[in-house]
Amino acid sequence: TLSWLLLKTRHYNGVAWLLVAFLFGMAAASTWFFGSVRTINIVLILMGQVAAGIFLSRRGLLWTTGAAMLLLGGLTWADAAGVLSGTPRFVVGWRTWMTQSASLLGVAAMMYLNRTQVRMAQALHLREATQRLKAQLDRDLGQDRFARLFHSSPTPIFVQSARTGAILDVNKAFERTLGYARKDVLNRRESFLWQQDEDF
Repeated sequence: TLSWLLLKTRHYNGVAWLLVAFLFGMAAASTWFFGSVRTINIVLILMGQVAAGIFLSRRGLLWTTGAAMLLLGGLTWADAAGVLSGTPRFVVGWRTWMTQSASLLGVAAMMYLNRTQVRMAQALHLREATQRLKAQLDRDLGQDRFARLFHSSPTPIFVQSARTGAILDVNKAFERTLGYARKDVLNRRESFLWQQDEDF
């Protein structure tokens, strides 16, 4: 449930850390209740490290490896010191199968959540890329419309740089009406077009 909540709120890294924590926790609980570090569920520590390698950064993998070594060392010491809760029995039956199957189902469920996390992240990335492309196409379409209007307009129009004030382009109507050729006005400021006060 917590993993699903983290996925819904887009805390993808948190799901990966949760996966590692629960795999380590399952291995530790299995060792504690079985009474020996030789439980087969100790392999869940390795599974947690694999999950960290797949879903986390290099730093996350280093931290996970260190934690795995400390956890395994602590469980081994507890087994050697005889402080674990259970007493290991090396007989197998339905209880053995059930606990191991539960561990496998737990791993499968958590790996499924991480696959869902990757798919959701990819879908979000694809949606953002599509929106960005649509915005660029809309912008290009707007520029194309302006260019057509600019060149076909019967009204004289010139385009200036907002930063320098230099004329960047003029339309044909500008050349016809004002008598200036396009090449003669490009990169000039527009002040030459206006009559100065002293000329009145």
